[in-house]
Amino acid sequence: MGTSGSILGTRVKRIEDPALLRGAGTYIDNIAPADALHVAFVRAMTAHGRIESIDVDGARSMPGVIAVITAADLDIGPLQSSPLLAHQVLQPILATDTVRYVGEPIVAVVAESARQAVDAAETVWAEVEPIAAVTDPEAAARDEVVLYVDIGTNVVLDQGDPVGPDDLSGDVVITERLVNQRMAPVPLEGRVAAARWDDGVLTQWSCTQGAHGTRDGLAAVFGLDPAEVHVITPDVGGGFGAKHGTTPEEILVAWISRHVGRPVRWTETRSENLVGMVHGRGQVQFASIAGNRDGTITGYRLDVIQEGGAYAGTGCVLPYMTRMMAPGCYAIEDVRVRIRSVVSNTSTVGAYRGAGRPEAAAAIERMVDRFADEIGMDPADVRRKNLIANDAFPLRTATGGNYDTGDYETVLDKALVAAGYDELLEQQATRRAAGDAKQIGIGLSSYVEITNVLQDTEYGSVEITPDGGAIVRTGSSSHGQGHHTAWAMLVSDRTGIPVDSIEVRHGDTADVPRGTGTGGSK
Repeated sequence: MGTSGSILGTRVKRIEDPALLRGAGTYIDNIAPADALHVAFVRAMTAHGRIESIDVDGARSMPGVIAVITAADLDIGPLQSSPLLAHQVLQPILATDTVRYVGEPIVAVVAESARQAVDAAETVWAEVEPIAAVTDPEAAARDEVVLYVDIGTNVVLDQGDPVGPDDLSGDVVITERLVNQRMAPVPLEGRVAAARWDDGVLTQWSCTQGAHGTRDGLAAVFGLDPAEVHVITPDVGGGFGAKHGTTPEEILVAWISRHVGRPVRWTETRSENLVGMVHGRGQVQFASIAGNRDGTITGYRLDVIQEGGAYAGTGCVLPYMTRMMAPGCYAIEDVRVRIRSVVSNTSTVGAYRGAGRPEAAAAIERMVDRFADEIGMDPADVRRKNLIANDAFPLRTATGGNYDTGDYETVLDKALVAAGYDELLEQQATRRAAGDAKQIGIGLSSYVEITNVLQDTEYGSVEITPDGGAIVRTGSSSHGQGHHTAWAMLVSDRTGIPVDSIEVRHGDTADVPRGTGTGGSK
């Protein structure tokens, strides 16, 4: 117990770990209906091309094949992009007349076994005539190759006047082109889904960060009342933001199940995951910083080009967050940001670990380092001089961020002491003077975060059982964060019930009435 007699603040072994460590976790692949058919997808091998024909005759005659599905068979879709964008980009469930990125699903093959489905998929031949592609966000912003002729531009979001160094004032003005590279989230468990229909009610096992959001998305696609969709989310092997929402493949699993009248399952391969699951980051940033030689930062400019992928995914709205957090922890009054998002012939970009905010931190921190280097001042001293003062809170930044509280200088000083900063500087200087073959670099970074960006509320309930234990139900969804232990500790603190006597339930829309899931750094 803690000093106050509370379990909070003490070290508690995670109660969910023993089952996971012993291989006794419950994942969709473990619990999907035993009689479920298997799905394999035929995916585009061309970044941009017109579909001339699709030959599926060979696949239909392969052993164990139940159905071969193309876009012409579907009566659902397309999916819309965010209403926050200037242009709507419609994403087909299966590619229709055009493929727009390598990995886009074109055909779904359904068979009695996974091997039979894969073997049959290998016989499908899609005749695709390549057309000019654009895979670079800066090139996409120039509209030399336009993905959607009816829209007439690849730029789906453009806010703010052009910005640059010209109107900055100070002894020093520095400009850099920074690349916050695209990356794949790569959870240990990729996307997995299984579905079954019973008397018009859909049961979907979904590897998601929010069962209720998935339920509502499926209900909208199939024109159902949410009560007619039962989503079950067991253990989830990582998400990192990439398992929010419902993708075309997961929707197809449900559609195929209804179409063939049998349960259906799908587990993607790692290769599929790397091109089919949403990616993260993907910004090109043009940053300019100005300041005086005493270390005072006088102004900052940031021009962001965000990759969205072929179908304007969630990534296209993330620059809103980059703009808001552009000044970081620093008291800079003169800040201007322009944000643009573009579509290109690449995999969709979505939310990933902080989604838009780490990109802002990377830009301002790099530029503070460049400024410190230019004026010959210790980067820690530059930061200390420009951090928002303790007595300035609460405040609204130049880019609209409402900061409630902070003690940035104290945190910086504690971090420097903990790292042995002075000793590291001495070691660095000694090695440089001696021409040592092994040199050292010292990196500093400050960070402030928006949590619960959408200001979601969340469901929670506690049921005391006859044996003196408790059942906790939560609308949040765990995929590695330790929710079971955290929620059990909170309930134990309030009730006195031992942690070992508390069961935490989540991820079942039939058991938990509502929820917003786990995301947005909540």
